[in-house]
Amino acid sequence: MAYEAPATVVTDEKYTAAAHNIIVEDILAFRSIQNRSIRKDFVGSNIAITSTTWVVVESTLDATVNAAAGDVIEFGMSALIVASASTLFFDAVTFPGSVLTNALGSKAAFVNSGYQGPNWASLQNADICINSTILYTLVAGDISGGTVTVRLVAKLVDAGTKSIAVTSGFNPLIVYLKNLGPVTT
Repeated sequence: MAYEAPATVVTDEKYTAAAHNIIVEDILAFRSIQNRSIRKDFVGSNIAITSTTWVVVESTLDATVNAAAGDVIEFGMSALIVASASTLFFDAVTFPGSVLTNALGSKAAFVNSGYQGPNWASLQNADICINSTILYTLVAGDISGGTVTVRLVAKLVDAGTKSIAVTSGFNPLIVYLKNLGPVTT
């Protein structure tokens, strides 16, 4: 809602409920621009991924911010992946109403097979640090109650195990979500 100034009050004029409501609505509109970014750190123990279909990496890393359809979000992660004979892919997926909905990497409906993920991968036999972001424009189906929640998911290409190294105070698994606002051209 655009700012609307309350009516000018002259001497002996009463402060009205309508004027008060305008001020309250402006305060609420200002508050809605808060909660536009969040960072989540996982500092537990190493996370082993063993599935060749998409699995949630760690549900405590779910990131939620205020949002509306048309807003552009930036999702990022920082992780150290331990060398093994497996190849690991990551993606981030919108999660309104407890349903994995749209994959940020493919900019399409989330599917649990075939698709390999966005720009996050850990190839065979190499320790790798992934520190990258992805942008995505939200659609109405990504929003629930004025917010968007994004979940980090991962899968292996072939059977095996790949671990995300996590050390408290030294090497957390980090994700962050930032709402950059509506697209304007």
